[in-house]
Amino acid sequence: PEGALQLVCGGAGDLLTHLGCQDAVAFTGSAATGRMLRETPNIVERAVRFNMEADSLNCSILGPDAAPGTEEFDLFVKEVVREMTAKAGQKCTAIRRTIVPAGMEEDVIKALRARLERVVIGDPGVEGVRMGPLATKGQVRDVGAAAAKLREAGALVYGGDADFAVVGADREKGAFFAPMLLACDRPFEHDEPHAVEAFGPVNTVMPYGSVDEAIGRAGGGEEMGGVRGVLHYMQRTAVQGSPTVLTRVMDQWMPGAEEKRDRVHPFRKYFEELEIGETLVTHGRTVTEADVVAFAGISGDFFYAHMDDVAARASIFERRVAHGYFVLSAAAGLFVDPAPGPVLANYGLDNLRFVKPVYIGDTIHVRLTCKQKTVKDTPADGGPQGVVAWDVEVRNQADEAVALYTILTLVRRRGVISE
Repeated sequence: PEGALQLVCGGAGDLLTHLGCQDAVAFTGSAATGRMLRETPNIVERAVRFNMEADSLNCSILGPDAAPGTEEFDLFVKEVVREMTAKAGQKCTAIRRTIVPAGMEEDVIKALRARLERVVIGDPGVEGVRMGPLATKGQVRDVGAAAAKLREAGALVYGGDADFAVVGADREKGAFFAPMLLACDRPFEHDEPHAVEAFGPVNTVMPYGSVDEAIGRAGGGEEMGGVRGVLHYMQRTAVQGSPTVLTRVMDQWMPGAEEKRDRVHPFRKYFEELEIGETLVTHGRTVTEADVVAFAGISGDFFYAHMDDVAARASIFERRVAHGYFVLSAAAGLFVDPAPGPVLANYGLDNLRFVKPVYIGDTIHVRLTCKQKTVKDTPADGGPQGVVAWDVEVRNQADEAVALYTILTLVRRRGVISE
């Protein structure tokens, strides 16, 4: 509706004094400004909801195996420079801290310096300009003051010169600030790089000795993976990666992840022997009219789409189709190993979807993948067991999915697995 979204540039005047208990304020910026706003008398007195995201000093960590000369190293350097200069570093997700393996600092600084020297500052409307000005001249002063505090903990390795070229604009009239790179060789002894945010094109390079040390030094912010951020939105923790990486991280097979094949049928394996991602692709079975008629007689399901040629032609299917539950039964016949073995029972079926009809004459096959394993408490009257979830795809002769679901099997364990 008109007026539902409004933009106010500059001071908000007495806006906060008109808020009531049903209003909410969300703030992103410095911790000092956030505290000042949160302590506004009207917000305190009327219990106005106030959500603050402040001083998120995001970092980028270079892995120990991403040595100079590798594609990963070059990509890392390119991304750090891009994050420093995009929007002149004036965004809350910009990289402020560059954490690299001890011994690689000089290589990283040298590479960053080489890319920063190619950054053209000026009017963004002029061709070739890669970085524009800050929001205001006041912001230039604030960034300069914050950078001065950061220099108390580290050496200036690039930038800092007030005399820099500006293309297509007047440096004195505009709010320009050249990229600045610092180096802090003792990041565990100084708090400034982790507490002071220069809201502009400023970055601090620092070393780490081990991966655990890098993780420990990276944490703490409320955004981009900090410990407080995870605790604040625990239920919203997200992991991003390729299907294979996600499978390994979550210990649950994801569609599209790497599959593992074995000549031994998965139903011949004990719980401990099964691997996440282990896949069986069955032979095919052609569905006949006799199959459909026999299943109707056994199940009592004589629905017209299965049994009446004339009515089926007028339906959404345009001809007779096999029963969905026949497809499930036939699929089980394709992937089940009938001999006694570690598989004790069918434990259930989840998330069933019939995504495409199976017609008389179609040939179906099954792709069965070990999706997840869960240790089950040992029953008083039985041996150790586990529940295995299997991702099931039933496909036709065109390799199109016709049914998707998850089946659960109760599988014997060789012995108690340590929890």
